[in-house]
Amino acid sequence: MVVDGAVLLFMLKIPFYKPSIGEEEINEVVDTLKSGWLTTGPKTKQFEQELRNLGYTGFTVDEKYDSYTAAAVKKWQKKLGLTQTGTVELGRVVYAPGEVRVATQKVASGDAAQPGQAVLSTTGTARVVTVKLSVSDQRLAVKDASVTVNLPDGKRVDGTITAVATVIDTSGKDPATKIEVTIALASAVEGFTDAAVDVNFTAAQRKDVLTVPVAALLALAEGGYGVQVVDGDSTRIVAVQTGLFSGGRVEVSGSGITARLAMDQGREVWAVPGNITSPMSWGPNLLIKSGGAKLVQEWTDVADELPAAVRRDLVARAYQTAQLAAGESLPEAPESNQEEPLKRLARRLLNHLQVDVPTQLDALLETFEGVSSSELISALFDLEMSGLARQLPGKNFVKVW
Repeated sequence: MVVDGAVLLFMLKIPFYKPSIGEEEINEVVDTLKSGWLTTGPKTKQFEQELRNLGYTGFTVDEKYDSYTAAAVKKWQKKLGLTQTGTVELGRVVYAPGEVRVATQKVASGDAAQPGQAVLSTTGTARVVTVKLSVSDQRLAVKDASVTVNLPDGKRVDGTITAVATVIDTSGKDPATKIEVTIALASAVEGFTDAAVDVNFTAAQRKDVLTVPVAALLALAEGGYGVQVVDGDSTRIVAVQTGLFSGGRVEVSGSGITARLAMDQGREVWAVPGNITSPMSWGPNLLIKSGGAKLVQEWTDVADELPAAVRRDLVARAYQTAQLAAGESLPEAPESNQEEPLKRLARRLLNHLQVDVPTQLDALLETFEGVSSSELISALFDLEMSGLARQLPGKNFVKVW
C-alpha cells in the first residue's frame, strides 16, 4: 500500500535495487536489509559518499558498511524523524544519475502498490522545449541545428536541437507518426513550468544577399516581379527574381539589380539581348536600351575588354576550336612569347591598315580571301599586343604608326 513518508533521492550511478524484481527477490533484499543491508561492494561506497555529501561524518567512505556507517545512518534517520535502526528499508531511497524534477504523481496515498509499479514520473531540471513535427517537416529536425523560441511574455531566446526521435502520437483520434524534437535553451528562463511556445526553425539560409520587404514586390504585366528603384530624381521598375522568404522580407536578384550595383561601383556592364517576349530578357534589354550596358553579340565583345594575357589565351583556344570544327589538321596555336611577333599574315595586315581610316573586320575578311576568321583575329591580336594596331568600336581597326 502507498503511504505517506519521506523518500530520499540519492544521485548515484549504480542503483541500490533493480527497478523491477519479483517477489522472491524482494524477500531476499528484505533479509539483506534486516541483517545489516549492504555490507560490501561499490554500492556501499557510493551510498557512504552520498551520506558524506549530506554532511555526516565519523565513518570512512569505502566499500564496507560497518558500525560507523550505521551510526551515521541513525543520525540521518533522527534528523528525518524516522525510526533509528541504522539500516535503510526498501523504498526509503531512490536513485538517479543527477537532479530530477517530479513531473507527475502516478498513485495516491492509500492505493494498492504492485511490484515494479511506478509511483511518479520525473524529468531533468534543465528547461527544454519539445516539438512534435509532421513527417513532412522532418528536414527541419537536424541535430545541433540552431532555432529561436518565442516565449509567452514576448521574449525570444536561442536554442539548439539536442535530440530527434520518431514517436507515435496517440493524443488524436487516430495514432500518427511524429518527429519529436528536443530543444535546449541557451539562457535561463524563469517563471514558466509548462507553457506553449513558438519555435522558429531554419529551413534554408542565404548569406550576403539583397532583401526587400515582401510588400515592395510589384507584379509585372509581362510576368514575374519587379521593384521600384530610385534613379536620381526619378524612379524606374527593375525586374527581379525572388528567392527565400523570411520574416516579412524576400531575397531578390536579377540582371537589373546586379547591373545597378556594378554601375554604382564604377564597374563596366555587358548585356546579352534576349527574346522581347520573355520576362527573363526584360532586364538586359532595358539596360542595352538605356545605355547602361554594352551590347554583347559574340564572345569577342567581352574578350576585347579583358586583360591581355586572358585575351591571348581565349584567341588561341578559339583558333584551335575553329580549325577542329572545320575538320582541318590542327596547326600550332599562336604562342604568347614568340620572338618574331609579326608573322606573314600579320605583316600583310599591317601593310593594309591605315592610320586615319578604320577598316572593318568584315572588309578585312573579304580582302584576305582564304584566311579564316580565327586566323585573321589571331593576327590582329598579335598586332595589338605589339602596339602596331588598335581596335575601335564596331570591330574597326587602324594602324598606330
